[in-house]
Amino acid sequence: MLGTIIKDLKNIFGQFIYYFVLMVVFMAVSVITKNIYYYTGAIVFFCVAVPLSALAYDEKDNWDKFALASGVTRNQLAVSRYLLGLLIFLPMWAISFILVAAGGMWNIENLSVLLSYGGIALLTIDVILPVIFKIGVEKGRLVYIFTILVVVALSALLGFLVESIGGASVLYSSVAVLALGIAGFFLSLKIACGIYKKKDF
Repeated sequence: MLGTIIKDLKNIFGQFIYYFVLMVVFMAVSVITKNIYYYTGAIVFFCVAVPLSALAYDEKDNWDKFALASGVTRNQLAVSRYLLGLLIFLPMWAISFILVAAGGMWNIENLSVLLSYGGIALLTIDVILPVIFKIGVEKGRLVYIFTILVVVALSALLGFLVESIGGASVLYSSVAVLALGIAGFFLSLKIACGIYKKKDF
């Protein structure tokens, strides 16, 4: 399974450099404007875009069929895609806390934003990956675009709530969103493994 993840990282290395440059830009904008929304919003996009890019390469090259013939199990294939998503998400999310602290933006409102966007990023992975496994990358791109639009709308609502309500109430809600994203991750993985068991490669 580790080999599968390393293979994915090698396949998307060129695109990863592009994503990295964009993330540095978003980091700079967030620090300069003291608005962490720019960077946290980008996390939601990239933590799904990278696994989708890896899946697109695999779909094009019929990698799954080769992997199964080589002894990799269906569950390992499914789990490796989720681990790739976490491998992108967790460092980027950790950096957001560093940016807030280093940029002098540390307050309860921004902490609420970080926790909420962590949950939203996980929920985005939770929703999109099983759909992609079921219908493929090309057809699933429409679902991805729709999900991102929903995320943008939810982010706007979150920003409004943070600015208008603030305080502990928003923080509690943010913790709930994060908890939902974590719980949904395991449920989503279970669903994805079920899809892979029935999938004909």
